[in-house]
Amino acid sequence: MEPQWSVRKAFLVLGGSLLTTLVLSFTGRFFIQNWQAERKSDPRYHLTSIIQTGPEKEALKTVYLAELLGLSIDR
Repeated sequence: MEPQWSVRKAFLVLGGSLLTTLVLSFTGRFFIQNWQAERKSDPRYHLTSIIQTGPEKEALKTVYLAELLGLSIDR
């Protein structure tokens, strides 16, 4: 049978796991936010028009569709 961990060792492992998880989470969030900010400012990703196709001609008004998608001229 394996020897049990001491309380001190258990808390050290728990604290190390928590610290590692926090560092990785915040680092990932930092890189994702930077990537999103770069995409928002890059003109290659700016929409210039919305083209709808379907069985009905303009079933949704283009302005309404853009609003539903969270798109606007000022963003």
